[in-house]
Amino acid sequence: MISPYHITESYKEFATPNDVIAEQTNFAEKTDIYLVPRASAVWEINNHNSLKVIYETAIENNRDKTITETEHIRSGELVYWLSTKYFRGQLSGYVQQTDNVARRVQTLNSETGAYEKILDNSGENITKGTELEIEFMPAKDFTIGGHVSFQHTKDNKNPDIPVADSPSWIAGFKTVYTIRPWPKNIITLMARGQFVDTMSPDWYWTDQKDVWQRIGDDVPAWFTFGANIRYKNEKSGIILNLHGTNLLNADIRYPASELVNFAGGAFGPGRSIILTAGVDW
Repeated sequence: MISPYHITESYKEFATPNDVIAEQTNFAEKTDIYLVPRASAVWEINNHNSLKVIYETAIENNRDKTITETEHIRSGELVYWLSTKYFRGQLSGYVQQTDNVARRVQTLNSETGAYEKILDNSGENITKGTELEIEFMPAKDFTIGGHVSFQHTKDNKNPDIPVADSPSWIAGFKTVYTIRPWPKNIITLMARGQFVDTMSPDWYWTDQKDVWQRIGDDVPAWFTFGANIRYKNEKSGIILNLHGTNLLNADIRYPASELVNFAGGAFGPGRSIILTAGVDW
């Protein structure tokens, strides 16, 4: 994979108020070539059971534009898959390592004797997790499923500080039921829910040695529930759809960041109910 980036240097010279501002911009272009290997293997134990091993690498631009070196991501995953006529399930475990993560470090200014914060890309994050997905099909027109995942991310450079924006638990469910009350008429009922565990905001070093502080408060866990009712007349093509999200009007919270620098973080959308109509030609 080829990842080009540009380094831009600009300056302005000011003489007198009557002089014209002279501005010059120089561009230096650099292109790096990265090898991004990926490999996987599948073992079909029988018609209903299989194992899959996955190894992947990836690169991603750092969040801070001043750091031109990309993040390097490596991950390994083991997946067990079970499939029958009425049930499908998947259990996986994974490990992911991310290097060159942008972070702020504390340095001592030898001239002033004060501690200063600088930005570098020496961060190393390790994530270990597991995920379970299941789906039941007890009847032809009825499906119910869910998923739950647990993960833990550690900053190897600061192992005692919990990583920001990293919920330990995420879970959800979805169920779909189709009704045919009379010929050429279909009603589909759907309900879904999602749970996200508590999260912490980002942090920064203070002017005191080895003292850090969050830029906001931890946000509590939240659960949302939504539903959808869809009617279709196959003969005329008329479609009616009633869609509701966050019907419990839960407080969806996202941790504070450098862009959203509020102590309480940002709020997600509240309750929403939308009715739409259309024709399928």
